[in-house]
This record gives sequence, structure tokens and C-alpha cells, in this order.
Amino acid sequence: MLRSLSLFAVALLALGQPASRVYVYPTPYAALKEALALSDAQVQQLMEVQRSRQTANQAVYQQIAARQKQLTETMNSGNPDAFTVGQLEIELADLRKQVASTAALHDQALAVLDSAQRAKLADLQNALKLQPAAQQAVGMGLIQPPSQTQFSDDIGN
Repeated sequence: MLRSLSLFAVALLALGQPASRVYVYPTPYAALKEALALSDAQVQQLMEVQRSRQTANQAVYQQIAARQKQLTETMNSGNPDAFTVGQLEIELADLRKQVASTAALHDQALAVLDSAQRAKLADLQNALKLQPAAQQAVGMGLIQPPSQTQFSDDIGN
């Protein structure tokens, strides 16, 4: 009898405990990897292009922030000097031009892809154009959103 009560108590305790959950995160860029048939090496190369651009622009962004702060302080002073304001605006415009262009990033990223993968980009571009309409259709209940787990087969690869 005591053994039965012990087992019953253990069972009750187990029922009260939350089940342990294992969260599985998809691999980075799994959807893009599947859509373009990218290799792991290509994904890494594309990520490196992004990191390089961010690193190159970081110093320029810091200079922009400093000039913007100067401009704000000058404008908030009792009597802002027009020459100083104009000079800061010119410097800000020049700094913004120094930010690595998206065209350069685009060219570097395209260089990672082979010709078949570049051809598939047109499909992605068309899908991007349809995205606002698709989101509105989901909102109106006309279509169902894609499953969040559709790339679960890629997890862990």
C-alpha cells in the first residue's frame, strides 16, 4: 500500500512539472539557402561581405554622429552662425556619400553566386514586389501565411 501511494505521489508531482522544451533554431538564411541552392561556404561568404561593409562604414557613421551633434548644438545656440551651419551641412553630405554604396555591396554579393543562382534572383525580386499584396491578403484572411517550420529539415545542417 505504501508503495502504491509513493508511486501515486511521484506521478502527481510529475504531472505538475512543466515539460522540458527544446528550442531548435533554423540555420541562418535557411530560406535563401534553399531558394538559391547556396552552399554553406557561399552563405559564409555572403555574411562576410555584410560584415566587411558594416566595419567599413562604422567609422564614417561615428563621424556623421559627431557632426550631427555639432549641428544640433549650433542650431540650439542663441544665435547660430550661418557659415558654421552651412559648413556642417556640407561635411554631413560629404560623409553620407562616403558610406559604402549598396551598389558595391550588390556587386560583391553577386560575385559569390554562380550563373544559375543569379538567374533565380529574378524570382525573389518578383516575390518581393508581391510581398505587400500577400501580407494584405493574409490580413484579410484570403490566404494563409507560410509555416514557420517549412525549413525545419535544414536545422542542424
